[in-house]
Amino acid sequence: MCGRFVSLDNKKIIEKSFNISKTKNFLEKSYNVAPTQKINVILNNNEDLILDSLNWGYSFYNKNNNKDQTVINSRIETINTKFLFKDSFLKRKCIILANGYYEWQKTKNKKIPYFINIPVLESIFFAGIWRIENRNNIKTPVCCIITKEANKKITFIHHRMPIILSFNESLLYLNDTSNEFSKNIKNAEIEDELDFYETYDNLSSLALEVKEKQKIKTPVIKTEAPQPTPNLGKPIKKNIRRRSSAPRRHPKLHANKKEIEKLQEMRENALR
Repeated sequence: MCGRFVSLDNKKIIEKSFNISKTKNFLEKSYNVAPTQKINVILNNNEDLILDSLNWGYSFYNKNNNKDQTVINSRIETINTKFLFKDSFLKRKCIILANGYYEWQKTKNKKIPYFINIPVLESIFFAGIWRIENRNNIKTPVCCIITKEANKKITFIHHRMPIILSFNESLLYLNDTSNEFSKNIKNAEIEDELDFYETYDNLSSLALEVKEKQKIKTPVIKTEAPQPTPNLGKPIKKNIRRRSSAPRRHPKLHANKKEIEKLQEMRENALR
């Protein structure tokens, strides 16, 4: 699942990269974003991409215990059949801006916290949905993060994980009015680049450690893919627990000019 994450993106870079039509709200950096808080999202509203900050979590009345409850995640496997989510998934998609997330491994005696990201704190995007709720007679936009089964690399930490999209996949997802692309987003192209390390039990210390590890400026979404560095040494074994060290750039995270032009042309055609 996804219950806490880091959000560090720069507003101007996001606006330029996604060709945002309108910015309503944008929150400053946070190393410990929690449920029910407002979070930065890009949403598709009548074919326009809007940058806004929405409340994290759908609220509903639970008839079993007669209580109002909030759900922060929706399973991709059942999103089309759940009354609470299916309309949003078809009509109101969004992506949540993030730079990594926290997850806890359950053992017999305690929970062990891990931080999961693409080193170091590269921009990633969670697939999400949104809607308008009436809270105390006030129209309030809210959102929910879509999750899936965890991949083999991190399943030992938790059996669920958010659907993590690259820049290219984010544009396709936001403009997917027929759900053709969304049906096949269970295996995103950048998942293999995820790294993780065990960290502190205390959330304040955990967030502080992540902040101290940020040795680069606010992540930049480049429009041209950098050339990969040749691997001159022995290959690193996968599925090992290790602590991230030097920053590692990932070519798939960034789109080249032709790809962006093609995606923008698709969006413009949809508007006609």
